[in-house]
Amino acid sequence: MKRSKIALLYLMLLLPISNAFAQYQTVVEISDQTNEALRQSMSANASDLVTALNTAYFNNQTPDLSTINMTSEARQNILQIWENSPYRCVDTEVIRRCLNTNKGFQIRNLPFIVKENNENQDAVINFLPDGKIESFYFAIENHKYQSIIKANKSVTDLRRRQMILDFIENFRTAYNRKDTPLIGSMYSDDVLIITGSVYKATGDKMKGLDEEKVKYVKQNKTQYMEKLKRVFANNKYVNIGFDDISVLQHPGNNDVYGVTLRQAWRTSNYSDDGWLFLAIEFHSETEMLIHVRTWQPYMLNGKVFPRNEVFQLGEFEF
Repeated sequence: MKRSKIALLYLMLLLPISNAFAQYQTVVEISDQTNEALRQSMSANASDLVTALNTAYFNNQTPDLSTINMTSEARQNILQIWENSPYRCVDTEVIRRCLNTNKGFQIRNLPFIVKENNENQDAVINFLPDGKIESFYFAIENHKYQSIIKANKSVTDLRRRQMILDFIENFRTAYNRKDTPLIGSMYSDDVLIITGSVYKATGDKMKGLDEEKVKYVKQNKTQYMEKLKRVFANNKYVNIGFDDISVLQHPGNNDVYGVTLRQAWRTSNYSDDGWLFLAIEFHSETEMLIHVRTWQPYMLNGKVFPRNEVFQLGEFEF
């Protein structure tokens, strides 16, 4: 009888722990992977990661990722994003297809919510061929991702579009976690950076109107990176969102692609909305660099800045 009471007491003590774990747990099931052992391994690793993030979010603590099967770089990057703003998965069960990448495998569209602005974000997890988590970052919307992928002209173009979108998603997340070394490595040493700033110009004096105009300033890589470091240091958080993305291959140089997107820049001290253009060149089948970066306002004089006036590939030599 005494042994039964002890066992009952033990179960009662365990029950709150079990309930607390269930409250934070998210089960990730990966489909479309013929290697069952690998599928189970990736599913378990993804579940462990998402559950650890949920647990830390609700307990207002730093995620414990020490026991999760992931690379040290992935662990560091996840914690860098967390320092910017905590985030959690909004579902308790997620089923996602296993996609092939040039490095291994990937699952997309894991639903998260970011604490800083209560914004919904889709996340991506990349795996190495053995199922270990290789990276985690926030993604562009799935319907836009699919439309860009489907616009491919060849098998090579398809693969490159997938790599460009992966590059852009990493690029965005690098800003969100203030990762200046990674950002710097994504720009070529001779990158051309053109930033527009809106100012008021005297308009019709009779009507007392002031007209908004754009002044353009060129920067080199060193100037841009030094300014970016100061921005990161002076802001508690940085949150960048991408929308209205288009990807075009250069008509005369198949190794160059132009990416145009609407960028929402939000920090603790400043925010803006503008058109971002990136000219990205493949230097090999696995390496690409940004050679041109331009920014123009999304709104000017109360109207959307015309897309046909946004910088394009044809305005630069490659």
